[in-house]
Amino acid sequence: MKPGQRQKRLRLSESHRKCPICQSSGRRLIFKQYFMGSALLTGYHVVTCNHCGAAYADLIPQQSDFNRYYRQFSKYEYSHHNGQVSASDMRTFERLANFICKSDIDRNGAILDVGCATGAFLHVLGRHGFKNLHGLDPSPACAKVAARLYQIPVATGTVFDLGCQSGQFDLIILAGVLEHIRDVRRALQNIVNRLTPGGRLFLAVPDAMGLAASRNAPFQQFSTEHINFFTASSLRNLMAVVGFEQLAHLRFMRKQGIKTTEPIVCGLYRQAGGGG
Repeated sequence: MKPGQRQKRLRLSESHRKCPICQSSGRRLIFKQYFMGSALLTGYHVVTCNHCGAAYADLIPQQSDFNRYYRQFSKYEYSHHNGQVSASDMRTFERLANFICKSDIDRNGAILDVGCATGAFLHVLGRHGFKNLHGLDPSPACAKVAARLYQIPVATGTVFDLGCQSGQFDLIILAGVLEHIRDVRRALQNIVNRLTPGGRLFLAVPDAMGLAASRNAPFQQFSTEHINFFTASSLRNLMAVVGFEQLAHLRFMRKQGIKTTEPIVCGLYRQAGGGG
């Protein structure tokens, strides 16, 4: 199929997307990305918002299509390594855990990791003294691995299925999640009622501002799964829109392999005026 045909098919099958941060419809095209053999989409347009400057993928499927994809085609159970994550991932989890440990979060407080995959990050937090650990992931296979390797309870579902989790949480984690979600604001608003008064929200996403400094080609970030391209500023803008204030943030370059790196930006947030 010729590129022009792929573009026409995409335009006919999907409507334009509003900015995930400010909901503006004004956009500027940066480039057109196409994929071959994807079970999720044939391509998208990378655009920036004319109002707030956020970068995101336009002309993409609905959220329900993404939910179904991650449930059926998950690759995060790492079956080729018996469920074990890479040494690079474990180093990243240690760094993120150290960042969280600098806060005043109670080690006995309830923690929920949304999109937790096999629960390795929760396992690392457990080694740092956190005891009340829970996970939520779209993949049933990931939930089974988390139970087998770490004895961590993981329910099957997405951030839009938080109703399957009872009670409230002192800390909710979305690490490597927001870049995958179409309905970003709805996802974050879904979290508000699940936080205890003064509870914290921890986010970690690829840092678009660091792509030029990465060792590997930045275009690898424009994948079938990554549909939001955050910077420290756009992440802070998003959280302000949904009523959260930033308590702390961190930017660093994650080493993935001998010749590959990934820039990361993360932050710790609480509801504005929420105290605690």
